[in-house]
Amino acid sequence: MSFTTIGVSELIKGEVAAGKDRMIFVIAAGNNGSNEYVSFPARLAATLKNVIAVSAYEPNGTISSFANRDREVPVIFAPGSKIRSLVRLREYEDWKGTSAASP
Repeated sequence: MSFTTIGVSELIKGEVAAGKDRMIFVIAAGNNGSNEYVSFPARLAATLKNVIAVSAYEPNGTISSFANRDREVPVIFAPGSKIRSLVRLREYEDWKGTSAASP
């Protein structure tokens, strides 16, 4: 999942927490290039076991320059650059970002 939020949404936080026994949320960690902060709601991975924060790495195996990560939030890395994406019927573009890395 990919979210665009300003600050913390108590509604999203409550819904994710309510699904802790029956749902797993795989959420993009953010694209600010921060090695000290994972964006909300992926940040919930620090306190909720049903949240997986996903950041991105490059085809050569290095961490993407835009990829957020944090020592306090467990993050997994997935390919996040040159991801072939369907944008319109039969039209594709290469995308990048933690949203592209999140299934």
